[in-house]
Amino acid sequence: VGICIEHDAISAAAAGQAELLQAIDAVTSVDVFTTYGDRAVGVPVHHHYTSWSMFASPEFQRCDVVIFHWGIYTQLFDAIWAVDPSRQRAIVHFHNSTPLALASNDHDRVAIARGMHQIEAVAVLPVRVWTYSEFNRQVLLAIGVPAERIGFVPFVIEPPHPLHAGVAVRDSAHVDVLCVGRLVPAKGTMTLVEAFGMLGAQYRLVIAGNHETSAGSYYEQLTRRVAALGLQHAVRFVHPDDDELWQLYEAAHIVVSPSLHEGLCVPVIEGYLAGCRAVGTTAGNLPFVVQPPDEVVPPGDAGQLAAAIERAATRVGQPHPYADELCALFSADAVAERLCEELSIGSASRQP
Repeated sequence: VGICIEHDAISAAAAGQAELLQAIDAVTSVDVFTTYGDRAVGVPVHHHYTSWSMFASPEFQRCDVVIFHWGIYTQLFDAIWAVDPSRQRAIVHFHNSTPLALASNDHDRVAIARGMHQIEAVAVLPVRVWTYSEFNRQVLLAIGVPAERIGFVPFVIEPPHPLHAGVAVRDSAHVDVLCVGRLVPAKGTMTLVEAFGMLGAQYRLVIAGNHETSAGSYYEQLTRRVAALGLQHAVRFVHPDDDELWQLYEAAHIVVSPSLHEGLCVPVIEGYLAGCRAVGTTAGNLPFVVQPPDEVVPPGDAGQLAAAIERAATRVGQPHPYADELCALFSADAVAERLCEELSIGSASRQP
């Protein structure tokens, strides 16, 4: 994986996968290779700055299976071209990437363009490609990856409490809305701020994001717009850790993703698991993960977004039945079973 840091979705997926593989009886050892990483991972982590350095290392050479996580350009990914299929099995775990048209600066545009060249070239390699959403599967088909080479392998998304445990206590005097994600234009957060200017005083919004992976200038634009709309009392920005984030889910009535692009949308899934209702847009995977009667609206349309939030408010207090399906699909046991099936290593029995 290119980077393995805290508060980053792909890092969390790769680290969680490594730890889950390590716990499977049939797996002897697991190593993580990254350019940079400060995330605590329960397996050995090796840092390399070039694909050749990683490929030539004894730790890499002793691997039987190499899983390349792809979400944006990383030089380490180029080692896939040197893997000898008679000695090692290469697999790509596809996380998708922000479309080039939605890049917020020149640096991101260059990285996205280079990354797309990497993943498009994978179509000609005889490797298995994993992903975890219908939208991502459609993207892979569009770039030429044959359907028979695409496998569904999710990562673990589990609530810290048993589903329907009744631990969440929500404020009945307000409608609390939560938006989780990086503060970049592609996430559509400005549209949500504009929508809040159309809602009544009973609505409150928490915008939770990792400021280290966000665009500072965009955060400043958001805070200025909040002030211009007189919403300082209703909108707050936070940078929570994992425990604090789950507390925000449990306090929220509605999770909103106003995004212009999503490969999966973990916040909507986590919101459902916490007992929230959801509102999304018609972009990316959101129409597949936001389930009726919860709604999706065109991205960038503040008026329609505000109206959908108001309609969702009439359903708060009624956890979506889809939560049970999601809980089963993204559970550690289910993910371990899919990994074993894809790797053909038999039972998913795990160490305690």
